[in-house]
Amino acid sequence: MTQPDTRYAGGCLDWTRYDVPTLAGFLDADLSSGWSQVSAWWQAHDLTREHLTVMRQARDTIVQVWPPGTNQAAAAYVDQLDALIASMDTMRTAAEANAQALGGILTTLTRAKSTVDDLHTQWRQQPSTWETDASLAAAVATMDPKAIAVATLARDRKSALNAKAQEVMRTTDQSVYEYLPRL
Repeated sequence: MTQPDTRYAGGCLDWTRYDVPTLAGFLDADLSSGWSQVSAWWQAHDLTREHLTVMRQARDTIVQVWPPGTNQAAAAYVDQLDALIASMDTMRTAAEANAQALGGILTTLTRAKSTVDDLHTQWRQQPSTWETDASLAAAVATMDPKAIAVATLARDRKSALNAKAQEVMRTTDQSVYEYLPRL
């Protein structure tokens, strides 16, 4: 099990407690509102970048016609303009970082969902757990080695699918946690 990362509440989850259908259910979320947020962050980035271009051009023009070295009012105005430009540049950088991080998280979740959904399809093609357990119990009761092998194989297939899905979730946790400091 991955040790909890103390930077984030709870750290990574112990996914070994969950089977494929449960994990598929966890990932069966509508991410469209998250993608809308990614789009909004990119729009904020693009709009701020465009305004920065205009503000920098305006600053250059103002400095040419009203040089800050000629009087205190010009210097104070350009200082305020520089502070506004710096603030807008910080906002543009933050919007870009948020869009990239949230987009990365959603992409990670989308890939995990696709992989676990494929495993879930394979899971559903296996006999149900109670059927497998009943077959195994009947095989043991009759001491039929072939029936025991068949029932054990079915149970082992589900265990293998569980292990694969649990590994996908562990990897997903780690990938998502890597994006969090960028938000």
